[in-house]
Amino acid sequence: MNIDAVKEYLRIDDDADDIIIGIMIDAAKEYIKDAVGRCDEENPKTKLLFYTLMQDFYENRVLTVKESDKPRLAHATNSIVLQLQAQLLQEENNG
Repeated sequence: MNIDAVKEYLRIDDDADDIIIGIMIDAAKEYIKDAVGRCDEENPKTKLLFYTLMQDFYENRVLTVKESDKPRLAHATNSIVLQLQAQLLQEENNG
């Protein structure tokens, strides 16, 4: 989950937005850590959540977002966060 992987995922070919993408990467990792309790970069669900957040952060840099897009994204991210929280709780209880 680094800038090159993010740029490949978002299909960005130039370096014009590297600074803002770097800030977004840090914010997405902190979001996951705050929401779940950790940011396990090897966990496939964590990766999915990370890239979902990155896509939303990057594509919605403008002040207006279509109302129809908000519930879909909220449902997807909330579901993944809950799954990761449950997994962390289970791991803590088992060991």
